[in-house]
Amino acid sequence: AVTEFGPASASQKVAEQVHERPFDFGICQIHASVSIGIASEIPVRIDRHKELLLAAESAVYVAQNNGGNQIQQASADPASVASG
Repeated sequence: AVTEFGPASASQKVAEQVHERPFDFGICQIHASVSIGIASEIPVRIDRHKELLLAAESAVYVAQNNGGNQIQQASADPASVASG
């Protein structure tokens, strides 16, 4: 579920801002898109930061392999990245 203050909401705002503002190089403008991987855990356990980072990285690869320009939510287990 996407909450107003959660990582999915923040990621969506980043993706929208990148999409809405082209990079202006004077002679041309380039529109960009982003692929974002999210991994979160509640309650937060500081000793699992490596696992969460790996899960987020796996989710980015899923987003890119599915065409990019999307946000993927992962579980804390990098082997079980969920689409969505």
